Amino acid sequence: MKLLDEKKRFFIMNTYSPQLSLNDLKKILHSVPGFPTNFEATTLGLMSTPGKELPLGNLVRF
Repeated sequence: MKLLDEKKRFFIMNTYSPQLSLNDLKKILHSVPGFPTNFEATTLGLMSTPGKELPLGNLVRF
């Protein structure tokens, strides 16, 4: 069984900084030379019982 394939890679980055907006993070990543332009970015949070979300930061993956 082969667990890792050298041709198929992924990268996940969590900011854990609710103060950094998702748009600001995207702008930063687009300004980094060589960073992939095709990535998924979303916010992270925990949902409480009453239905309120506790923001935890952002997640980027490609």
